[in-house]
Amino acid sequence: MIKEKIENQVYNQETESQKKERFLQGVVSREEFKKNQERPEAPLFEHEIIKKTKEGETPIKFRVFAMSDNFTEELFREVKDSWEGEDVSFPDLKEEIDSYLEQEKLDHPTLYTAEYYVITDDENKPFALTGIFTTDIQDAAGLGTRNLLDPEKHHMVVRLGWYAVSKKYQNSGVGGFILNWTEKLAKARGGTLIASETSDWVSEDRARRKYENAGYKQSFNVKDYFGPGRDLFSYFSNISNQQIEPFIPTEEIAVENKEEILKLAEKIYSPDRMEEFRVCLDLFLQQKKGEPVIFEPHSFVLRDKQGNIENFCIASIGVYENILWVNWDGVNPDSPESVDRLAEAIKGYGKNIDVEVMLVHREGEAERYQKNGFQSGENGVGPDVYLKSKDGGDESMFLFYTKKL
Repeated sequence: MIKEKIENQVYNQETESQKKERFLQGVVSREEFKKNQERPEAPLFEHEIIKKTKEGETPIKFRVFAMSDNFTEELFREVKDSWEGEDVSFPDLKEEIDSYLEQEKLDHPTLYTAEYYVITDDENKPFALTGIFTTDIQDAAGLGTRNLLDPEKHHMVVRLGWYAVSKKYQNSGVGGFILNWTEKLAKARGGTLIASETSDWVSEDRARRKYENAGYKQSFNVKDYFGPGRDLFSYFSNISNQQIEPFIPTEEIAVENKEEILKLAEKIYSPDRMEEFRVCLDLFLQQKKGEPVIFEPHSFVLRDKQGNIENFCIASIGVYENILWVNWDGVNPDSPESVDRLAEAIKGYGKNIDVEVMLVHREGEAERYQKNGFQSGENGVGPDVYLKSKDGGDESMFLFYTKKL
């Protein structure tokens, strides 16, 4: 809070030229973002790039605004053609932006703090959008927790949100500027790593080329994801065709069992991970049930015969409605057989809520998942990841791209 007050005092003494230069470097305070979102009479900043062709040079002017209701309908019309082939991504985009705007209006604590921007021409006609957010609570990063953890000890990972440019402006240089600016924004927010998700569909060819040309690396297991020497390993299980008994938990994570969960977590996590878990557990418990959010949180606990908690799980469902992301889990180290019970409960929980793919991220390798029917996510996840594929139409592979900032 003290740091933010000092920054605001400095910002108030800026000239308009200095403010624009700061915004161009992605240094936009949360207060400035919210103010522009609520009163979008003028852009955060304007900019111009030069498109070079064989015929000569063409100046392209554009404006950047905080995303608000003022732009959505026209924006959706303009970017709907951003993907080649079938209209596979647009419904997901609209659903997430609608949820995002509802989440912003509530202004309540959430596990996933998002920040979206819209780009317009010099007549305020939108043609692109970009954003950053924390998409899994195990990252303990992004905007939601950056002021609650020590960046010297905790690796801050920021996710790239929906990034789209209408066909009219593709290959103009504007898209490259927007992606580069978004990376600067993520770095200014405390990020040391930026991550993005896409698929191997033909419609995503351009996106994959842009990521790779910008220095992103495709990998589902990421070295130093959580910090130096702390690697990310991913596992998945497609349960759509498996005969699994649905699991209906009788107890969720709540304020009443918080201390008992923390006591078990202290046996499991390293000191740094324990700090991250405390922060994320508090954010989880502050969320109000039933509110519109980008990512819907889920949780359950399992107790042993003596009535003590031996397992817990925090998971989420987001835009990809057929994926249950397991963000945090805990297994009593004194009870090896509880590993099997948790793995089966995770699958059964997914079956109960009509989810097809279980996706688990771990710091370090976890043989216990592979022994319980999970597969390594090294080469992506698929099929049936992005959309429910009851008609057999989706055979895409989930791809994960990361870049150090």
